[in-house]
Amino acid sequence: ATSVQAGLWPLLASVVVGSGIGLYYYLKVVLTMLEPGLSTEKRARAGVNPVNATLIALAFLTLALGVFPEPLMELLKIVEK
Repeated sequence: ATSVQAGLWPLLASVVVGSGIGLYYYLKVVLTMLEPGLSTEKRARAGVNPVNATLIALAFLTLALGVFPEPLMELLKIVEK
């Protein structure tokens, strides 16, 4: 409501689009979780590969930066000077 009063329509539109994309993505994840499980052979072949390892590392990095953003902010302040 404040963004509408301030006339920040591009910002509001980007939030709505981002929320829609997130909703689509997470619904796909939930639907995948509800599908019948993989056989043990397929699970063995689907083990850790470079793509999965990268995704796991990025997920932990995102979580860490979300919980502890101060070190990154301090680094950015130093770089800015």
